[in-house]
Amino acid sequence: MKYGISIYIMLILQFLAPKAAMAQECTDPAIAKQLKHIRQLSNRKELNAGLRLTDSILQQAKLHRDTNCFNYYSLLSLRGLILIRNDENGEALILFSDLASRLKSTPYKEFEAQTYLSLALIHELMHRPDACAHNLKIAKSLVEKYQLKEALTRLYVRTASYYLQFRSDTDSCMYYSQLALKFVPYTTVLNDIGDTYGLLGMCTSSSIDRSSYLEKAIQTFNKSEDWIACAFLSFGIYKELLNQNKKQEPEKYLDAIKQNYLDRIRENSLEKSIGLAVYYEKKKDLSLQKKDYKQALRFEELYSQHRRDYANAKNKTYLSKIQDEFLFEKEQRKSKTLEEQSKVYRNILLLSTFFIITLIVLLFINNRNKQKIKRQKDIIENSMVEVQNLSHKNELLLTEAHHRINNSLQNVIAILQIQKEKVANDETKDLLNDLSNRINCISLIHEQIHQNKKNEKIQLADFIHTILGLLHRLSVNWDISASSINIDPSIFINNETVMPLGIITNELVTNSLKHAKLPSSEKLQIHLSILHGEQGTYRYEYADNGRQNIENISSQSLGLMLIQSMLKQLNAQWKQGNEIGFKASFTFKEKKTAIV
Repeated sequence: MKYGISIYIMLILQFLAPKAAMAQECTDPAIAKQLKHIRQLSNRKELNAGLRLTDSILQQAKLHRDTNCFNYYSLLSLRGLILIRNDENGEALILFSDLASRLKSTPYKEFEAQTYLSLALIHELMHRPDACAHNLKIAKSLVEKYQLKEALTRLYVRTASYYLQFRSDTDSCMYYSQLALKFVPYTTVLNDIGDTYGLLGMCTSSSIDRSSYLEKAIQTFNKSEDWIACAFLSFGIYKELLNQNKKQEPEKYLDAIKQNYLDRIRENSLEKSIGLAVYYEKKKDLSLQKKDYKQALRFEELYSQHRRDYANAKNKTYLSKIQDEFLFEKEQRKSKTLEEQSKVYRNILLLSTFFIITLIVLLFINNRNKQKIKRQKDIIENSMVEVQNLSHKNELLLTEAHHRINNSLQNVIAILQIQKEKVANDETKDLLNDLSNRINCISLIHEQIHQNKKNEKIQLADFIHTILGLLHRLSVNWDISASSINIDPSIFINNETVMPLGIITNELVTNSLKHAKLPSSEKLQIHLSILHGEQGTYRYEYADNGRQNIENISSQSLGLMLIQSMLKQLNAQWKQGNEIGFKASFTFKEKKTAIV
């Protein structure tokens, strides 16, 4: 009862207290001088230095009691933007929500609209479309009510980004980006101008316009020293250069991205790690195209290193982000509850003391129930955090294992290719090439199965077509369009059955490509069908139009040994013949999966 009375008295004093004083000019000139420097630190991704300087100046302002002026609000806003750049969206959300409440009683309506646009950005980053749209609506009403032209560019930029992010509506994105461009002369924030050109580049369908817009965006971000934005937009232009089939220019441009932008970022960050990972991955691809496998291996190691750095940094911030979101939600619920209660109390004060006493009793009961609910909710939230952490850790371990396996297979392929270049014997070269193709197929099958993260059944038609596509790319003598591939699209099977079927298909097609003897006037034709059989079985049939004498099952051919091994796994026996071309068929059932 005593606790309820204390809350009631506190709220009465709040109603009787005078309204907050109007904002004044700051008396400390140091705040205004440091604002530009803090913006530069934020754009350069020197976030730790920016936060330290901002907190130091905010502390000085509190000592001088300059906490109700434009420069102080600007410092708070800059701190929030730094938190967003540092991937601390929960804390930034709390800061901008509090700032929006404080700005309602000030004449800084331009700043208030910008604050709601910052809230819209945070909700967009946290994938909350409804909250994002709500803050955009508030910002739009402020802009229209007070004719805030300077905020129009950012309003349209955030609206365009909303349509692109949550509705995949490129037409609306293009429309609002063009509106933002129209009001660029009224804005002084370079990042908003850069975002405008960047969105125009992403939404346009014209390759020429895309390159032009991206170049303008890079030039704008370069002026604000936002090296991260420059780097990632430059990767888009690099892609356009590759599409134009230019030889030396893409590689020079790629090296310029690292030298001009990535190397200029002083502090390590998630964005810098992923930027370097993207750079070394593209360098590896260029080396593979030039068949420089040693360089490709070196770039692959650098790519893996920066990818791990990014994953480790992301994992460290994961728990703090969840805690920030929970903290904000609690603050929101608390604020909403107090606001609703204040309206009720004000009406009760006008009625009678009897209603006041009744309200105190209700507050006491309500508080006790809230405490009980809060304790239960805390238990549930703690359990959810533990489960999410364990799930995330397992996912990271699985992803790391997949990358290691895939990297190892690619390294083996690279070593075989290097060794093939050193061998003079054609038979040995063919053997090394066969081994390389087999490992490549296994790597592809492993990749397909790994992408099935939910361990669901895989559509067999898509899976087999992927393998045939790889074999078609590796062969210059086979026109796949002349073949008959008939796989029932309704067949979905588990990973344990997919693996042997993929290896059998690879070996059969490879055998046809190598041994089928055809007149020069004929093309190799392959018939492959996998259809439903009786009593839950499937019928696998394969044939080609070659004139080869197929090896016996008892031979020691590595390909046939692999087929026999895979058939044994499927508990199947095959029939083969080559009366007119090679033919093989077998019936199989889906293997039972192990339950862990």
